[in-house]
Amino acid sequence: MDFCILVVQGLEKIYIEKLKASLKNYGTVPNAKILKILSTPKLALSRILGTIESLVESIEFMSGQFESFKNQMKDILSTLGELQTENKIVKAQM
Repeated sequence: MDFCILVVQGLEKIYIEKLKASLKNYGTVPNAKILKILSTPKLALSRILGTIESLVESIEFMSGQFESFKNQMKDILSTLGELQTENKIVKAQM
């Protein structure tokens, strides 16, 4: 029984075979078949890879931008926890 049909554009056949082999190792696609391979000029492939690399750089940059926000949220949660503790103490004394 086939679970997956791969349609690949711009990859060499050897990479596709490696992909099929790695998927078989996971047991999720035991009989994967390649529907068709569309050839793409190497220039277009290098442009696609360049775009992917720039997207990865952008994601890494943006994740760094949110580090200070993450730290601020940790501080706020810590302060909120302290206030809840103090509130419980005050209620207990009443």
